[in-house]
Amino acid sequence: MENKQNKNIEYYLGALNKYKNYVYAFLTAIIIAIGGYYYYKNIYLPDLEKEAADQLYTSALNYFKQDSLKLALNGDGQNFGFNEIISEYSGTKSANIASYYAGISEYKLGNYETAIDRLNAFESDEDISNSVAQSLIGDCHSQLNQYDKALTYYEYAADMCEEKNLKSMFLFKASQMCIKLNKFDLSLEYLKKIKNKLKGTYYHKDIDKYISMVKFHKK
Repeated sequence: MENKQNKNIEYYLGALNKYKNYVYAFLTAIIIAIGGYYYYKNIYLPDLEKEAADQLYTSALNYFKQDSLKLALNGDGQNFGFNEIISEYSGTKSANIASYYAGISEYKLGNYETAIDRLNAFESDEDISNSVAQSLIGDCHSQLNQYDKALTYYEYAADMCEEKNLKSMFLFKASQMCIKLNKFDLSLEYLKKIKNKLKGTYYHKDIDKYISMVKFHKK
């Protein structure tokens, strides 16, 4: 029994010795990966965040506020626009925000497919900005005559938004898109949600008129 145990020990020691270079290489790779992640997260990324924020808030957003959309998107030769911020500072919060404003800018310039790409790249846990982005994607699809897709995004926006005025707007957009798709019952359903659950909002004040119009189209 003792000889068998000794043989087993010798076998495992032999195997470990045989593959030790692979084991050490594997362990080294893990250590390097952990160290690299620490450096990226705690040293590299904060520096990158600062650079990105400087470019975003001192230049690109100022051009956006002035409605100089091409300069906001592409920069002025000295400062980055949204597009360069997105590519040069990928993974930063500022690059994410730049995607949002780039999407709005492309929409205003009539570049609807590019706007969709930019807005889809935007991520947020905050329901207002996220729902507005979804609604804008719906607007892009509407401009491209892709009414089914537009309706889907308006529905997404309405479902995720808790702010009443915005929610009523998204539901109203969804109801209007339903009319284009001859989905009159669904259009009425959305309008009645505004009437019954979103009193005091902008779209509530004329809601009976809109309901009557849909009923007329339905005949």
